[in-house]
Order: sequence, then C-alpha cells, then structure tokens
Amino acid sequence: MKFSFALVFKKDKAPAGYDLWQMINNGPAIIKPTSVNNFEPLEEVENVDIKKVCLQDYIWRNGRKCLGTYEPCGWKGEATLAILLTYSAKLHKELTKEVYDFIRSSFDYRLLYGVSPSLELMGINLDLHRWVSCGAIPPDEEIITTNSDLFEFYEEHGA
Repeated sequence: MKFSFALVFKKDKAPAGYDLWQMINNGPAIIKPTSVNNFEPLEEVENVDIKKVCLQDYIWRNGRKCLGTYEPCGWKGEATLAILLTYSAKLHKELTKEVYDFIRSSFDYRLLYGVSPSLELMGINLDLHRWVSCGAIPPDEEIITTNSDLFEFYEEHGA
C-alpha cells in the first residue's frame, strides 16, 4: 500500500533543514533516513556531511518504506514537507496514525493532507492523483482544498 502525507509550514515556522533532520530521526521508525542527498542518487547517511546536505532542499529514503522531501523554499516560497510511505495494507491504520501523530506534535503547519494515491482517486481526479502520488502541494492549492473530502487526513490552520 502507498500513502502520502504533505504539508505546508506556517510562514516562518518551518524548522531549519538540520533541525528537521534531527526531528525526522527521532520520529517513527518508518521515516528514519538511511540515505539522503539534495538530488538523486541518494547516498548512505554515513557517507555524507548531513549539515551540508541540510542547508537546502533535500531528499531522504528509508529503504523502500519511505521517501521524504523537504523544500525550505517550496511553492510560492513556502516550506513544504512530503512523506511517501509504502507498507503492507495490514499496517495502514497503525502506521498512518503514528506518522500523523508525529506530524501534529512536531510541526506548525497551515495545510496538511494524507491520502493513498489509489485507482479510485485517479478515477475521480487525475490531476489530484498526480499531485498526491509525489506528495506535492500544487502552486494553486485549490485542487487540494476543494477535494479535501477525498483525503483520509486533511487540516487547514491559519497562516
């Protein structure tokens, strides 16, 4: 099963890259990085200067279980975080709750969604499915906000 979480941090509330790195490392086991870089290919964590990598956009992976991206200057200059998970369907409730609880307790965000990029979602809205499949927040957030009823997790908070 695949599942995407994506969030936009509140203005000036995004953690610095290295601070986010430390938070992710203290988060749920499924999201802890084993490889990282600013672009593909990713390198084993032990083989890079983490502080240097975390000065800008970066990507991390936990084997085949998780792919994460952090963009401190994402769409419209707002910091974004995406966490793309792959796991057995029987773990869905447990893992999504664990990651959702981690996000809620760790970050100050203005928009969050969590959804599975499924065939059903593709049939309802192909463009939305494309954004969800890469855990992205589109430049025009209306496609996210007007389809919030299709998400398993959806929250908006003031700027």
